[in-house]
Formats: sequence, structure tokens, C-alpha cells
Amino acid sequence: MATRRLTDYLDGSPELRGYRTQAHLLLSLQQAFARVCPADLARSSRVGIFRDGILSVWVDHGAVAAKLRQLIPSLMLGLRNQGVEVKGISVTVQVAWDDPPPLALERPPLSERALSALRQLEERLPDSPLKRAVASLTARDGKSRSSAEGQ
Repeated sequence: MATRRLTDYLDGSPELRGYRTQAHLLLSLQQAFARVCPADLARSSRVGIFRDGILSVWVDHGAVAAKLRQLIPSLMLGLRNQGVEVKGISVTVQVAWDDPPPLALERPPLSERALSALRQLEERLPDSPLKRAVASLTARDGKSRSSAEGQ
């Protein structure tokens, strides 16, 4: 079976041809926006929709949105200088879901000195939630240390 490029499929159907045109437009707008936007803000922004001359820009958080809103006049001027007929820019906060946050942070193991100090503290503490927390910490760290040494 011969392989076909995605563009061949998109061009082969009148219904899909419009999507290809729209995707190409958004890609070129994203590139133009990245050229006029400060790099640190561009990394947290993406072009969303371009309709009736209004460019919608989606950002990852409110701080970026606030700064972009301040820069709208200069961004519009820069886009117009690149041939983009833009009447306005709308900025919307839309959290990116590309990289989910890690579930747990890995922490380095406690040093022998720290582990020894925590064990001494545990012995001196009265029975309490704090003593149980310290005991849990020393037990967990002591197990990971002994399993690492056994390898």
C-alpha cells in the first residue's frame, strides 16, 4: 500500500480543505505573533482564533495576560507591519494541559548525620503526632538507605 501525506487527504476532500486553510492561517499568525511578542511572554501564549480581524490569544496564566494587555497597541502595530490586518487582540487565560504537574516531588535521601539526629530526637519526644511523624520519616529513609546499600 502506498503511503500518502496528510496534506493529500486534506486536499482530497472539499470538507477538509477548509481545515487545512484555517490551520495554515493560524500557524502563520502564531509565527507573526511570536516575532512581535517578547520571547518570555510568547512562550506562555498561543494564537487561538482569528475572526473578523480580532486575534484571540490564549495564555497560561493571569500574569502573562496582564502584561500582554498592556502591550496590545505595540503588538497590533507590529502585526500590521507584517501584513496582518488586525483590528484588535483579545487575551484569554486558558491553562495549558500539555505537561501535567508531577504527582510527588522526589527528595534526596537524608544524610547519615541527619538520620542519626532525627533518631535521637525521636527517642526524646513524648508519644505524640510529632514523634510518630519523625519515626515514619526515619523508618522510610532508613529503609531506602539500606535497600540502596544492598544493591
